[in-house]
Amino acid sequence: MPEPDTVLAYSRVVATFGQGHTRWMLRCGRWQSPRWGVVATHLGTLTREEQFAADLVSCGSGAVLAGLTAATVDGFTGFVTPTTHVLLPSGLKRAARDGIIVHRSAILTDLDIHPTRRPTRTRTARSIVDVASWQPLTRWR
Repeated sequence: MPEPDTVLAYSRVVATFGQGHTRWMLRCGRWQSPRWGVVATHLGTLTREEQFAADLVSCGSGAVLAGLTAATVDGFTGFVTPTTHVLLPSGLKRAARDGIIVHRSAILTDLDIHPTRRPTRTRTARSIVDVASWQPLTRWR
Protein backbone atom coordinates (compact mmCIF):
# COMPACT_ATOMS: atom_id res chain seq x y z
CA MET A 1 0.00 0.00 0.00
CA PRO A 2 1.45 3.43 -0.96
CA GLU A 3 2.23 5.97 1.71
CA PRO A 4 -0.24 8.85 2.03
CA ASP A 5 0.83 12.17 0.55
CA THR A 6 2.74 14.25 3.07
CA VAL A 7 3.15 17.33 0.83
CA LEU A 8 -0.14 18.87 -0.23
CA ALA A 9 -1.65 22.13 -1.41
CA TYR A 10 -2.77 24.36 1.47
CA SER A 11 -6.33 24.40 0.08
CA ARG A 12 -6.47 20.59 0.08
CA VAL A 13 -5.23 20.40 3.68
CA VAL A 14 -7.82 22.98 4.74
CA ALA A 15 -10.56 21.02 2.96
CA THR A 16 -9.52 17.89 4.85
CA PHE A 17 -8.68 19.23 8.32
CA GLY A 18 -10.33 22.65 8.44
CA GLN A 19 -8.70 26.05 8.41
CA GLY A 20 -8.42 26.42 12.18
CA HIS A 21 -6.71 23.07 12.68
CA THR A 22 -4.37 23.65 9.72
CA ARG A 23 -3.30 27.07 11.01
CA TRP A 24 -2.81 25.68 14.52
CA MET A 25 -0.64 22.77 13.29
CA LEU A 26 1.52 25.22 11.31
CA ARG A 27 1.73 27.77 14.16
CA CYS A 28 2.62 25.24 16.84
CA GLY A 29 5.28 23.74 14.58
CA ARG A 30 3.86 20.28 13.99
CA TRP A 31 3.56 20.88 10.26
CA GLN A 32 5.63 23.06 7.94
CA SER A 33 5.14 25.16 4.84
CA PRO A 34 8.18 24.64 2.59
CA ARG A 35 6.74 26.92 -0.12
CA TRP A 36 3.88 29.39 -0.28
CA GLY A 37 0.60 27.48 -0.62
CA VAL A 38 2.19 24.14 0.29
CA VAL A 39 1.95 22.17 3.54
CA ALA A 40 4.12 19.26 4.63
CA THR A 41 2.32 17.26 7.30
CA HIS A 42 5.49 16.50 9.24
CA LEU A 43 8.43 18.42 10.66
CA GLY A 44 11.35 16.42 9.33
CA THR A 45 13.61 17.35 6.49
CA LEU A 46 11.85 16.90 3.18
CA THR A 47 13.06 14.01 1.09
CA ARG A 48 14.12 14.73 -2.46
CA GLU A 49 10.79 13.43 -3.73
CA GLU A 50 8.87 15.57 -1.22
CA GLN A 51 10.82 18.65 -2.30
CA PHE A 52 9.94 17.95 -5.91
CA ALA A 53 6.29 17.45 -4.87
CA ALA A 54 6.36 20.82 -3.06
CA ASP A 55 7.78 22.45 -6.20
CA LEU A 56 5.02 20.93 -8.34
CA VAL A 57 2.24 21.87 -5.90
CA SER A 58 3.51 25.45 -5.81
CA CYS A 59 3.35 25.63 -9.61
CA GLY A 60 -0.27 24.49 -9.73
CA SER A 61 -2.35 21.76 -11.26
CA GLY A 62 -0.96 20.39 -14.50
CA ALA A 63 2.70 20.96 -13.58
CA VAL A 64 5.10 18.05 -14.13
CA LEU A 65 8.81 17.58 -13.58
CA ALA A 66 10.61 17.80 -16.89
CA GLY A 67 13.92 18.03 -18.64
CA LEU A 68 17.06 17.25 -16.69
CA THR A 69 15.14 17.04 -13.40
CA ALA A 70 12.79 14.33 -14.65
CA ALA A 71 15.60 12.47 -16.41
CA THR A 72 17.74 12.53 -13.25
CA VAL A 73 14.88 11.21 -11.11
CA ASP A 74 14.54 8.37 -13.63
CA GLY A 75 18.23 7.46 -13.25
CA PHE A 76 19.95 9.57 -15.92
CA THR A 77 23.43 10.40 -14.61
CA GLY A 78 26.37 12.60 -15.52
CA PHE A 79 24.59 15.95 -15.35
CA VAL A 80 23.58 17.96 -12.31
CA THR A 81 21.14 20.82 -12.09
CA PRO A 82 20.67 22.83 -8.88
CA THR A 83 17.22 23.94 -10.00
CA THR A 84 14.00 22.05 -10.59
CA HIS A 85 12.71 22.09 -14.18
CA VAL A 86 8.92 22.10 -14.38
CA LEU A 87 6.80 21.89 -17.50
CA LEU A 88 3.37 23.51 -17.68
CA PRO A 89 0.71 23.36 -20.36
CA SER A 90 0.95 26.59 -22.38
CA GLY A 91 -2.38 27.94 -21.11
CA LEU A 92 -1.42 27.70 -17.43
CA LYS A 93 0.03 30.95 -16.14
CA ARG A 94 2.40 30.61 -13.20
CA ALA A 95 5.39 32.71 -12.34
CA ALA A 96 8.77 31.13 -11.77
CA ARG A 97 9.66 30.48 -8.15
CA ASP A 98 13.03 30.42 -6.42
CA GLY A 99 14.91 27.32 -7.49
CA ILE A 100 12.34 26.42 -10.15
CA ILE A 101 12.66 27.00 -13.89
CA VAL A 102 9.24 26.98 -15.53
CA HIS A 103 8.93 25.86 -19.15
CA ARG A 104 5.73 25.83 -21.18
CA SER A 105 4.60 23.51 -23.94
CA ALA A 106 1.71 23.67 -26.36
CA ILE A 107 1.96 19.89 -26.67
CA LEU A 108 1.78 18.08 -23.35
CA THR A 109 -0.43 15.01 -23.57
CA ASP A 110 -0.94 11.92 -21.46
CA LEU A 111 1.54 10.17 -23.76
CA ASP A 112 4.27 12.59 -22.59
CA ILE A 113 3.64 12.03 -18.87
CA HIS A 114 4.57 8.83 -17.10
CA PRO A 115 1.30 7.31 -15.85
CA THR A 116 2.50 5.76 -12.58
CA ARG A 117 5.72 7.37 -11.38
CA ARG A 118 5.67 9.94 -8.61
CA PRO A 119 6.41 12.77 -8.48
CA THR A 120 4.59 13.35 -11.76
CA ARG A 121 7.06 13.76 -14.60
CA THR A 122 7.55 13.49 -18.31
CA ARG A 123 8.74 10.20 -19.73
CA THR A 124 12.49 9.85 -20.13
CA ALA A 125 12.49 10.19 -23.93
CA ARG A 126 10.49 13.44 -23.75
CA SER A 127 12.73 14.69 -20.92
CA ILE A 128 15.92 14.19 -22.96
CA VAL A 129 14.44 15.87 -26.04
CA ASP A 130 13.35 18.81 -23.86
CA VAL A 131 16.85 19.13 -22.38
CA ALA A 132 18.28 19.43 -25.87
CA SER A 133 15.63 21.85 -27.13
CA TRP A 134 16.02 24.17 -24.12
CA GLN A 135 19.73 24.70 -24.77
CA PRO A 136 20.78 28.01 -26.29
CA LEU A 137 21.37 27.88 -30.01
CA THR A 138 25.05 27.71 -30.93
CA ARG A 139 26.12 28.62 -34.45
CA TRP A 140 29.10 26.84 -35.89
CA ARG A 141 31.26 28.58 -38.49
